[in-house]
Amino acid sequence: MMKVALYDAREESNSHKVLMEFFVGEKNPILISVPPGVYHGFKGIGTQTAYFLSIPTRPYNYDEPDEYRLPPDTNEIPYDWGLTPGLKHG
Repeated sequence: MMKVALYDAREESNSHKVLMEFFVGEKNPILISVPPGVYHGFKGIGTQTAYFLSIPTRPYNYDEPDEYRLPPDTNEIPYDWGLTPGLKHG
């Protein structure tokens, strides 16, 4: 099992600032389509290996990146990954 969280940071979106959380795994296999501008992350929460397959629609452009990353514990996204205090991500 894994927990997948999405946060819509797109100011023009009808779902701006909406946070979604999914629990995905063998008993709940789902396909998640993540639009550009929606931050997303995942965390394994089961005892078995979990796989997250990302299929971008176009190759990454190093000169003009269209992917932006924030640390999992950023204050810009109102989500708590539930780590033990003092434990670092990644």
